[in-house]
Amino acid sequence: LPISFADHHPYQPDDFHTLQRLAQTSSPEPAALVTTDKDAIRIPHGALPGLVILHVALSFDAPDQLTALIRQKISRE
Repeated sequence: LPISFADHHPYQPDDFHTLQRLAQTSSPEPAALVTTDKDAIRIPHGALPGLVILHVALSFDAPDQLTALIRQKISRE
């Protein structure tokens, strides 16, 4: 039962109540509440008991090519 919020969503207490209710009433088992570490910093400690926080890392197979592409795009501006 995926639920998403816009990036930089200003979480409100009602969001936490809604998420907890939906997680507890999912079937056949309660759903896990999962977020990234980037978004977890905006969720008050204890607001979502049992919240699973994922660390997401990004790596590039060819970082030099990415750097060259970024430089090329910047130089056009």
